[in-house]
Amino acid sequence: MGAILDSLAYASLFRAGAVLVGTGAYLLSEPLVGSRLPSPTLMTGDLDPATASVALSAEPPERLDTILKRADPTFEGVPQLKPQAPPSRFRNAQGYLVDLVTPMRTRDDADPVPLTELGAGPAPLQHLAWLLDGSVRTAALWGAGVIVNVPQPARFAVHKLILAQRRDASGRLKRSKDLAQAKALIEILRDHDSFAIEDALHDAKMQGEKGWSAPVERSLKEIGMSELLSG
Repeated sequence: MGAILDSLAYASLFRAGAVLVGTGAYLLSEPLVGSRLPSPTLMTGDLDPATASVALSAEPPERLDTILKRADPTFEGVPQLKPQAPPSRFRNAQGYLVDLVTPMRTRDDADPVPLTELGAGPAPLQHLAWLLDGSVRTAALWGAGVIVNVPQPARFAVHKLILAQRRDASGRLKRSKDLAQAKALIEILRDHDSFAIEDALHDAKMQGEKGWSAPVERSLKEIGMSELLSG
């Protein structure tokens, strides 16, 4: 992951607004919350291939496969079901994946969203715009250090609460990981930055009931944090 982040930073993607999301962002949240976080693999036993998920909102200066091949020349785009659709996922010879995502603007968005200069197309995701709002910088310990953008830890935790309730039966392990990561961050934030998690929960609830408040409440009950529902 370090080599990939370094290549993305060298291409100025983070400077242009790209944000690391998913487990990569969770791992890089430790300096932001001032505490070590449990390993996501130890929490769930999830043996899925490691994945770096990157949210893009602007065209990069060059094709993504060119950028990724600086980190590992074996990276190639994973073909879509529709042959003419640009790839939203890239894989190297060891099975490491780089997924591209972008905020969903309307339910009629193309999937993937074609970015011509990128030579790829990020997948549009609901709730992602909210997650990315107010993203912050942190450092990946690779080489001399790589400055990347990640979501605010409190928003990341609440987003995981929502995402866990959207998983189907085939995503059982990922659902467990979502809840475990959310719980770990919330426990730390309650001690060190209680206002941040309270504000994130309140803001998510104000977005609506069905896709926001209801899944947040269900997940909080599952992780034994129902007391936060009164906040």
